[in-house]
Amino acid sequence: ADRYVAEFKRVYPIAFSFSGMPLERHDGIDINAPADVAKWRAFQRGLAQELAALPADSLEGRPEWTTWQFLNQALRQDAATEVCRQELWAVSPLGWQASLPQVAGIQPVGSDDARDQALARWRGVGTWIDQEIANLREGQRLGYLATQTSVQSTLGQLDSLLAGKPEESAYMEMAKRDGTAPFAKEWSAIVAGTLWPALERY
Repeated sequence: ADRYVAEFKRVYPIAFSFSGMPLERHDGIDINAPADVAKWRAFQRGLAQELAALPADSLEGRPEWTTWQFLNQALRQDAATEVCRQELWAVSPLGWQASLPQVAGIQPVGSDDARDQALARWRGVGTWIDQEIANLREGQRLGYLATQTSVQSTLGQLDSLLAGKPEESAYMEMAKRDGTAPFAKEWSAIVAGTLWPALERY
């Protein structure tokens, strides 16, 4: 279970940041390249095999029994949906385009190290979005498609956001929280020069 949590924290640091558990660094981005997703799934399959070798019955009456059940449920659930290849048709009004402003809202700032981590993470968001585009194109090629309703809703969200100006968007709240002019300048450049063009490409 400790290995599962540590690996999840490493490959999905943004998702982990919403768990309420402590996260030492805030400069990573969740994996979304199919090759990386495949490695994560292979890791899960290996853990599932190890877990099966530790029968839950042998842990009855101990706290580890509960841990076994939670981990088993998580691994079985992910294994059951692996065939869906969700990374190839991940278009939803509750998707990343809706959660990214929330990520910006909880991104730690206020110190030199925190600011450096924030800039490092968000400089990579454009490349991450480009991978989402590549995933959707591969999904189209293979026949994995989101529903028309989901696509239209998602495009509506993006159109509404992009109708405004980058410097007036919710993303700028991070610079206001930090309150330092040099960071605000760098952050504004990332929002306008990296994030906004990537959203338009998407």
